[in-house]
Amino acid sequence: MKVFVTGNLGYIGSVLTDILLEKNIDFIGYDIGYFKNCNLLKTNGNFKQIIKDLRDIEKKDLNNSDCVVHLSALSNDPLGEFDPKITNEIN
Repeated sequence: MKVFVTGNLGYIGSVLTDILLEKNIDFIGYDIGYFKNCNLLKTNGNFKQIIKDLRDIEKKDLNNSDCVVHLSALSNDPLGEFDPKITNEIN
């Protein structure tokens, strides 16, 4: 089974990423990368990482994935209030 995880570099997604790596589950990470340098991931594993805005996802990005775990979101009130339209599109 191949899992497609949106938001895998964020607060919750990084926890799931570590679990998937520990269990040797094949997955693709998909994240815009706002927090990619925050070292939220404990493990540097062997998985495909796509750095891209969720609103630009293409069918080919899913690359034969069997399921999607959608964790991408603008994650706090100040970001959400900055532009409600964008927040609605992403979340």
